[in-house]
Amino acid sequence: MLTKKHIPLILLTGVALNMPACNCYDGEGEPASIIDQPEALSIIVSGEVIDAATDTPIGEDTDATTTLSIYQAGTLSTQTETALGEQQNQFTLEDGIFSFAVADDTQLPLSLNLVAESAGFFSGGKSLTIDATGTYEIDIRLVSNSDLSQTLGGIEQAQTSIGSNVSSEGRTLSDIAIETASTDNSDGGSVNLDIPAGVNLLTAQGEPVTGDVSVDVAYFSNDIDASTTEASALESFPGGLEADIIVNGEAVEGVFISGGFAAIEISDNEGNNVSQLDAEGEAVSATISIPADTVNPLTDLPVQEGDTIPVWSYDSTTGEWSAEGDGQLGALDIATNTYPVTFDIAHLSYYNLDWRYDGNRICSSTNTLVIVDEDGFPIIFPVAVVIKAINTGYRKKRIVSFNINAPGELAFRQAPSTAVLMDVLFNGVSIADGTEADGLILIDDLCDFPDNLEVPVVAPDALFVDVEVNVIHRCRNNPSITTGVPSTSIRYSTRTGVRQRGWVYTDSSGRAIIPSLLEGPTYRLRVTDRSAGRSTRNQDITTPTDPVTIAFDVDCQTPTGATGATGALGGGE
Repeated sequence: MLTKKHIPLILLTGVALNMPACNCYDGEGEPASIIDQPEALSIIVSGEVIDAATDTPIGEDTDATTTLSIYQAGTLSTQTETALGEQQNQFTLEDGIFSFAVADDTQLPLSLNLVAESAGFFSGGKSLTIDATGTYEIDIRLVSNSDLSQTLGGIEQAQTSIGSNVSSEGRTLSDIAIETASTDNSDGGSVNLDIPAGVNLLTAQGEPVTGDVSVDVAYFSNDIDASTTEASALESFPGGLEADIIVNGEAVEGVFISGGFAAIEISDNEGNNVSQLDAEGEAVSATISIPADTVNPLTDLPVQEGDTIPVWSYDSTTGEWSAEGDGQLGALDIATNTYPVTFDIAHLSYYNLDWRYDGNRICSSTNTLVIVDEDGFPIIFPVAVVIKAINTGYRKKRIVSFNINAPGELAFRQAPSTAVLMDVLFNGVSIADGTEADGLILIDDLCDFPDNLEVPVVAPDALFVDVEVNVIHRCRNNPSITTGVPSTSIRYSTRTGVRQRGWVYTDSSGRAIIPSLLEGPTYRLRVTDRSAGRSTRNQDITTPTDPVTIAFDVDCQTPTGATGATGALGGGE
C-alpha cells in the first residue's frame, strides 16, 4: 500500500509562465532593486547526456566534458537561448546536465535536433518537437567506444588499430576488415566493415588522417526480444526513433522501425575523425546482419531472403537522417540465424536499416495515457513507461514526473500505428497491472484508443515526501533583501540507494515542490543561477520536511538618497 505525506495540491506548483517576480523589501528606507533580475520563461528545455552503461550523466563524477549542439532544419538554431535570453545553440557541459530556453516569439511547433559529442563515446542525439509553452525534459544516451567492458545488452563492439596500413597521405595500403561478434547478447546480429586498399581517409574538411589510426565499430540490435525492464540498444538510437527527415528542404514527421543499426568511427589519437572515404577503386562496404525473427512491417511476416529494407545514414553535424537507398537481405546464415544486408558507404556515421512509418501509419494527433493506482486515482510518484512494439524494432521509454495540472499523464505524438506492450516501472521494477504475461498491458493499436487511456499499476509500498525548495536572489550589501527567481530549473537525483531523478521548475515567486521523494535516500539538488553570474549550486538533502532555501548573492542598487541598502557591491559570483 502506498503511504504518502501530502502537501495540499494548491501548493504543488510547476512553472508559472510569463508572471514577473517581485523585488522584496525589508521595510527600511527605500527598496533596493536587484540588477539583472531575470523574467519568467515561457519554454524551458532541460536534460542530461548519459553514459548508457552507468546510467549517470557524463562528467557528473569524472572530468569528462560534452559538447551539445542544437540544430533546426539542418543549421544551428536561432531560436534557442540561455536562461537570460542570450541566443546560444552550442553548450559545453562539464557534468552532462543542460538547460536552455526558447525565444518567446518562436513560432510553434518547433522541431529541434540535439547532438551530443564526448571523447570516448560514439556521438548521439535526440529530436524534440516543442508544440506548446511549458517545460520539456530529454535524455541523450551515449555508448562508450573506448571501454568494451561496458557493452550493454543488444550491443556488440569491435576495435582495431590500422595505423600500419595507412600511408603518410592517409591512404589504406592493404585490405582491412573488422567484425563484431555474433552472440546471444546481440540476438546473433553483427556488423562487418570491409575497407579495400587505396581508400583515402579524409576529415570533413578534406584533410588526410594519418598516424595512429584506429577503427571502432558497434552493432545495435533491434531488441525485439529484450524485456521491458532491461536497458535497450534502441534507447541509444541517434535522434530517437521519432526522428524527422528532410524532404525537399521540409521536415517530414515519421517513425523508424529498426532492423538494427551500426556506429562506425575511424580516428587518430589526436581526435581527428575520418568523415569521407574516397575510394580510388573498390568501394568501402558494410554488412549489417539482422535476426531472422525480425518482422517486416510491410508484410507482417518474418523477414526472408530477397526482402528489401531502406538504408539510412546519420549526420552527426546536424542530427539528421538521410536515405541511402535500399538494401537487400541475402541468404540466411544458419549458424547465427541472421540475414545479411550489404551496402557501399562513402562517409562515416551511424548506418541504420529501417523501415519508416509516416502519413497514415503514425498517430495523427496527440494521445494521452493516465497512470492510475488500484483505486483509480492518478499516481503522484515518478515512474518510467516503456512502450514496446510486438515483433518489430520500436521501443519508447519515457519518465512520468508529477504535474499538478495533469497528474499521472503521459502525452505522446508521432507514434506508429501498431500493436504494443506497455510496462510501468518504479525504481526499475515493473508495477504494471495488466492482463498479459508479467502484468504487461496490451494495446492493439497505439493510435486507436480513446484519449486519456487509463493504465493501471499497483502502487509500491513506500513512504514519499514532498520537498519545498525556494530559489532566491539575496543582496550582497543587505542580505535581508531577497527576491524569488522564477522559471529556474532544479535537477534532483539520488546519491545513495535507489535510482531516482527528475526536474522541477520554480514558479513566479521562486518556489518549487519536488514531489514524491522516497524517504531515506540522500538527494542532490542542482540549481543554476539565472543572473549574469550563472553560478551553479549543488546541495545535498535527505528528504527534509522543512522548506529548503538556495540563495545566490547578487548585486543590488538603491535609489539616490535612500537610507536602506547602500548600493551595489562587488561583481557577479
